[in-house]
Amino acid sequence: MRNEDLPAVSLISPFNGRVNVVEDALFIWNSVPFARSYQIEISDNPDFTNILYGQANITQNSFSPNSNLLANGIYFWRVRVQESACGPGPWSDVFSFQTVRSQCTVYQSEDVPVNISSSGTPIEFSSLDVT
Repeated sequence: MRNEDLPAVSLISPFNGRVNVVEDALFIWNSVPFARSYQIEISDNPDFTNILYGQANITQNSFSPNSNLLANGIYFWRVRVQESACGPGPWSDVFSFQTVRSQCTVYQSEDVPVNISSSGTPIEFSSLDVT
């Protein structure tokens, strides 16, 4: 078997085009026979000119970045066999995904308006419980 005969890695998860991927995503791909290690690249653009997470010498068929991805981000990822009996392999197809959107919650105060006396030195309180 020559180097160019080594199959490309097949990506599994996060699946291509997936939305609402959790920020602590686990990247999984199919193992390639005779592969001793893999290399992964995660970027914010499809031509990988800005590698956000890159890891070599991965001996399993999965990878978890050491810090979370940003919410509502669009990411691109690819994997290749880095080391095998046949040498390095080609890059996989590129998959893209979007992380979950940040959730904003609006809280409404229930004890307003508060009447403030115009005489003396008034002190009034209003509270908002956020749980």
